[in-house]
Amino acid sequence: MLYLYGPLIRAGSGFLRITLTPYKTCDFDCIYCQLGKTKDLTAARKEYIPIAEIIGEFRAWLENYAQSIGQLNYITLSGSGEPILNEKISQLIAQIKSLTDIPVRY
Repeated sequence: MLYLYGPLIRAGSGFLRITLTPYKTCDFDCIYCQLGKTKDLTAARKEYIPIAEIIGEFRAWLENYAQSIGQLNYITLSGSGEPILNEKISQLIAQIKSLTDIPVRY
């Protein structure tokens, strides 16, 4: 899978991470970022990763990892860059919510 990571279980909480931008595409270059120095410093909003590809991967995950759904407390939009830069984030959230009752968090 290219855009989904998990489920990750930490301190009794399970989550599935979804990334919406290429690695280190961000509007800040925070010195404390766990991923290191920002490679593409930008405030430009666009569809960096096509939402259709992410949803296709999410549907495949739901089909192939149904046994893991019970471990998830939420789906988080984070990962390798700033997810808000993907201009279609609201469409992604709406589509995820149409496929599952698992809460979506940023």
